[in-house]
Amino acid sequence: MLIKFKMIYCCIILYALFFTIPTLGQTLNLSSAVLPTDLSNVSPISKKATQNSQGLIPEQSSLPLFKKNEPVKIGIVIDDLGSSWGRTKLFTEFSGVLTLSFLPSSSRLIEQVALALTAGHEVIAHIPMEPIGTDNPGQGALMAHHSSDNITYYLAKYLDNLSGYTGANNHMGSKFTSNRKAMYSLMIELKARNLFWLDSMTHFSSIGNKIAGEVGVLNIARDIFIDNVVEQDMILQQLEVLERIALKKGYAVGIGHPNAITYKILSEWYSRLDIRKIELVSISEIITKK
Repeated sequence: MLIKFKMIYCCIILYALFFTIPTLGQTLNLSSAVLPTDLSNVSPISKKATQNSQGLIPEQSSLPLFKKNEPVKIGIVIDDLGSSWGRTKLFTEFSGVLTLSFLPSSSRLIEQVALALTAGHEVIAHIPMEPIGTDNPGQGALMAHHSSDNITYYLAKYLDNLSGYTGANNHMGSKFTSNRKAMYSLMIELKARNLFWLDSMTHFSSIGNKIAGEVGVLNIARDIFIDNVVEQDMILQQLEVLERIALKKGYAVGIGHPNAITYKILSEWYSRLDIRKIELVSISEIITKK
């Protein structure tokens, strides 16, 4: 009797297994699985993952692009120097390295440049060039219609009066820097003098760096103007933008002007720069290492 009971029990178990558990061929057949084409409702993580406090991975576009081991570098240029001895003296007293750009027609130019070089700053020539519109770039400015000989003549007149400079950038010049023939003549002269070119980018149509590259002149463009609006909050905001640019590509170039408030804000900003692991360097250092 006991043996018959065990046989009946085994038959019941086998019957249950056969009819309630899928066969091997039916289990998790991923090859025939249909995945959803619209993932927008699959999970909250499928949306932009910007909540870093929750441990989510940020969007790739928000990640820094600069991955080299070298320190992040920022170069600050002060344009329009030379017209005021007092302003030149003020910026030469800046504790960090600046690139000081002098208008070549300035009075007491040699003395001012010597003061800047002695203080350890970089000096470049701020060359007046023809703008779009009616703004006056100053006497002796390079004009887009000038012949190659005229451009060479004016450049020699400017640059021969200056020593110790390493490069040049444009004062105004939105029309001149968009003229291929004029910029080619300029670059030939800069190449002969072993000077770099900093494009102030006074207009988006500038082809300065393109022509410089063709001729073989080291070149770079400014990223932002830091004090187009001469107000403390706006200058600080621009410096924050400059830092973000530098952290993304490894370097950044900002251009400012010889205003007392610009000096004050720059000094305060520079005193905290080490904490951010950013170096303030000359433009030539950035150009040669970028």
